[in-house]
Amino acid sequence: MRVALALTAFYFASFAALGIFLPYFNLYLLHLGLAPWQIGVIAAVPPLLKIVVPTFVGLTADRTGHRRLLIIGTCAATTAAFALLLAVTHFVAILVVMIGFAFVWAPVLPLVEATTLEAVERLRRFDYGRIRLWGAVGFIAATATMGVVLDYLSDRAILYGVLAAFAATTVAAFGMPTSAAVREAEPMPLGSLLSQRPFLLFYCACLLMQFGHGTYYGFFSIALESHGFSSSAIGALWTTAVAAEVVFMFWSGRVLAWIGAPSLFVASFAAAAMRWMLMTLPLSVSGLAAAQCLHALSFGAFHIAAVTIIHQSVPRSLRATGQTVYSSLAYGVGSALGLVLNGWLYADWGPRILFGLSAAASAAGLILAVRFLLASKTTTMRLGNADTPGGSVEQE
Repeated sequence: MRVALALTAFYFASFAALGIFLPYFNLYLLHLGLAPWQIGVIAAVPPLLKIVVPTFVGLTADRTGHRRLLIIGTCAATTAAFALLLAVTHFVAILVVMIGFAFVWAPVLPLVEATTLEAVERLRRFDYGRIRLWGAVGFIAATATMGVVLDYLSDRAILYGVLAAFAATTVAAFGMPTSAAVREAEPMPLGSLLSQRPFLLFYCACLLMQFGHGTYYGFFSIALESHGFSSSAIGALWTTAVAAEVVFMFWSGRVLAWIGAPSLFVASFAAAAMRWMLMTLPLSVSGLAAAQCLHALSFGAFHIAAVTIIHQSVPRSLRATGQTVYSSLAYGVGSALGLVLNGWLYADWGPRILFGLSAAASAAGLILAVRFLLASKTTTMRLGNADTPGGSVEQE
């Protein structure tokens, strides 16, 4: 029970930080006087650092068995690095601080994901979705609260809110379970993870999914503000999306048992393409609310399916590595490309065209996801002695 509480507290606090950072930090930068291209560059720093850092730290965690110490250390360093943003207001200085912050934050979540999935497997009293949904609850609480706060206080409340949430993640990290290094007769190189065709299709699809989210994470709030939406209204729309995610995650265990992770993976891409196409239509409250409800699948179902596929398909000795490779390619390469592209094109193209580009990327990802589903039914996606009870992803 102590482990479950620590994991729940970590997800709540870490996503509370994101619930303030994602909707409002770019608005904070805009109000400082930064240009859209500068905001795009700064927003791309965290995903860019996720390209290399998580995989390196994941390999270290798998080889040494010191995953808990790495989580505690990186959480503490994240809090200290983000605090420096209180002292800078110019583009170059903010960029430098963001690089340091992103470097230490990049590996935290994938390390915790690996820890959570192992704890769920060991305890058998919980499922991943019902622990992970507390992250969405934290996101909702922080987003809605900050939306109201900003109607009365200055933009610096954004920084203080994120900082407090990161400090709470450090406290929660001390409750993480320890993990021992796993020894195999023949240690498996990272290349083994990427040498099978189904895995290549899977990781490329994940990259396209997060590339498609670039317009949403980078400029959704800015687009809404330009159309006269208040901070509280913007917060309410973000909250709607994550509330839908919470509902899905609560029932995700049954959905996975019903259709399996690969089929859920495919469904998430279809929902994402539909969601971004709705965003290309003239902005209306009802249309935006409908699009935001699809977040339950375009993020919630996608993420649960992805981490489950990895957990079921790689051996215990590569679990942290598998999750960090996913983080690097999807939330690193994919998000960075999407954010940078949007930063450069937003002023000339506007959000409607860019959301159309997001829909096209999701449709391309859907094709790869379907091919992955077919390949996973004919190929054993199991590296070495994959020792999970669920076996490979073809178990459905």
